[in-house]
Amino acid sequence: MRKWILLLTKIIMVGLAGFSLYLLLLSHASARVDDTHQMVKTIIHRVVKKSENPELKTAVKIVEGSGMENFLLATLPKKYQVGFSYADVYQLTTNYEEHGKVTAKELHLKSNNRLEDVAMQFLVKEINHQLHKEADQVYHVISVYRFSIFVIILLYILAVIQFILGRYAASISLLIGCFGSFGGLWYFCQEATKSLQNQVYSGIKVTLNPGIWWGLILGTIAGISWLIVLKFLKNKKDVTQDA
Repeated sequence: MRKWILLLTKIIMVGLAGFSLYLLLLSHASARVDDTHQMVKTIIHRVVKKSENPELKTAVKIVEGSGMENFLLATLPKKYQVGFSYADVYQLTTNYEEHGKVTAKELHLKSNNRLEDVAMQFLVKEINHQLHKEADQVYHVISVYRFSIFVIILLYILAVIQFILGRYAASISLLIGCFGSFGGLWYFCQEATKSLQNQVYSGIKVTLNPGIWWGLILGTIAGISWLIVLKFLKNKKDVTQDA
């Protein structure tokens, strides 16, 4: 009976660990804007202010004076949200290393009209400007990021092997892996929010989606449950031997 309980527990723990890793690596964090109209206004005025093109400045003044600005803004969705996962960011960093810049497509930014296109172009231009400005730090962060993914996957693989072998240490490997992955995403969201609010628009927020939280919860449940089951089986074995 004890062997069957241990075998069933191992299968469940391996399944939970795998699902936890899947959710943490492939679930999305989201960059959200609750007032795209105000964001586009802010971005366009900033573009005009920085631009040395007199025709662009004149065109914007004409649009504002004619009342067309509000009409064009009304065609935009009131809210905007774009998601990205660990895997998406990995692909993004790979493309950045190859081409030295990021594109709207790689950032999952889409435009449905000319006004959105202007806003998205400025956003991408501003992001690339900041990346070039901090190039040394960016490449260092990319290296750390890739190494962290390798370590996280390695910890999960180690945890699975230790589950199969029935080792207590499986809980340590799993908990370090899931909390490390979650912590890295949480830190990234905080830093991305600060940077986007300072450089682009103060109303942008980057948050973690429920799937990432579930990845953390499942990993934590598996890690703690494994210790409890092993302790229970050990006590049961000791009682049986004493009897």
